[in-house]
Amino acid sequence: MVMMWVLLWGPLVLAAMVGLAIHLSARRVIPRQLGVIGVFCAIAGGVPILVIGSLRVAHLMPWGPIGFDLGMRAALPITLGIGAIALLLIRPSTPRPAATASLAPRTMRTFTSLAWIITLAGLVLVIVALTWAAGAASVSDHEGYRTMYEVTVGTAGSVGTTIYGWYYSLPSLLLLTALVALTIFAWWWIPRRAWDGDVERDTAFRRLQASNIGRAACGALLVHLGVVLSSLAATSELGGVFSSDDLGTVRVGASFAAIGTLLWWSGEIARVAGLAMWVVIALTGMPTAERRASAHHRTLRP
Repeated sequence: MVMMWVLLWGPLVLAAMVGLAIHLSARRVIPRQLGVIGVFCAIAGGVPILVIGSLRVAHLMPWGPIGFDLGMRAALPITLGIGAIALLLIRPSTPRPAATASLAPRTMRTFTSLAWIITLAGLVLVIVALTWAAGAASVSDHEGYRTMYEVTVGTAGSVGTTIYGWYYSLPSLLLLTALVALTIFAWWWIPRRAWDGDVERDTAFRRLQASNIGRAACGALLVHLGVVLSSLAATSELGGVFSSDDLGTVRVGASFAAIGTLLWWSGEIARVAGLAMWVVIALTGMPTAERRASAHHRTLRP
């Protein structure tokens, strides 16, 4: 019972702690008076956490999420990421000066850190590689869908189990393409919006917006990666002792059974990292003591 509760709540609690630590360490670069934008950040980061957390609780219960198969579990984090990015792109209109001139060129790299671009590209490559390997290893089930992984046992036939094959992975690949396209568009669009009245404050907002979009996208990919790795870890458990006419009694198992534990732990780490990124987004609009002190300091100036 204790172990079940640790598996159930451990990743969520750890993600919350990591996200809070990151938020507190980055409070100096978060602009003050986020207002409505802070509400959008809370929704964009909070809703995915609640959805994934609720699904995790339901999945570990005896009845499980009815009708929610592996393909849906894998696609859900990417779908939530797309919704979060769309919400983070919203920027309420603010008063602008009568005339503003800025000759400095603005590109995607002006407000977007290279680290986010590299992280996004690396996660996409890892996910595509794993998806391709799992899809290539999958075979058709009795309905003709590529959902099974089988091991041949001499002339006795074969044993099989479910794998993250093409049937489950193709919808996620399409959503992955949409997520990457939306992320790149968002980073491209941020520097092209007209300046607000306070250029310095607007610059801080844009950098925060670009970072949060990177967190939303990478967080979605990490949680999705956690689902894929956990699924492959479950597939690696295929095995047993069987009898065949030509080989006698043999023990068979998945070809990647030796890395099953590594796959499981990697999946949990990826899931915690992804949830932590969403926690940081949700906490963006939370006022800190430093911000309140700074505001009070301004009111005391002569």
